[in-house]
Amino acid sequence: MVEVVRVVSFPSPRTLRRILAYPLDVLAHLAVAVTITLGTDPSNRHAITHQLWLDLDWASMIGLFLLVSFTDRVLLQALTHTTPAKAIFGLVIIDRDTGHYPRPRRLLTTWLLSNVLAIQIPLSTLIFGNRIDPDRIERHLLPAVRRRDIEPIRARQPCGDNTIPSEG
Repeated sequence: MVEVVRVVSFPSPRTLRRILAYPLDVLAHLAVAVTITLGTDPSNRHAITHQLWLDLDWASMIGLFLLVSFTDRVLLQALTHTTPAKAIFGLVIIDRDTGHYPRPRRLLTTWLLSNVLAIQIPLSTLIFGNRIDPDRIERHLLPAVRRRDIEPIRARQPCGDNTIPSEG
């Protein structure tokens, strides 16, 4: 069986909007994790007020950050196709290969890969003196396009279809 790979022609990705949305999402994840960590444990509040950074419960803060990040970037995007920060900038995500909204499995692999790369790239730079990263990193990231570019295309589709057809 021959697998046919189709090239999807779609409105261009919005790089500046995406660059602005990503730190806003990360800041929101961090704010929720820090707020919950400091709000639930008085010893963490004491460590902050007395600048005892080693006494903070870093493991729970990092765990909460990852939980909030997973909830936002996998579960919420599976339902709404956007995160709160992307929604502020009017963006939704699509699968680069199909032009459809990505499936939850694809969102999960993208989330896992981005977390691995966030650790691996700085470590490889420190240890080996140069970056070691995937050859085509854009292949593993999901493009964000304007929601208003998708709406006219979706309006032409039959009801209940959760895909975005390619133009071409």
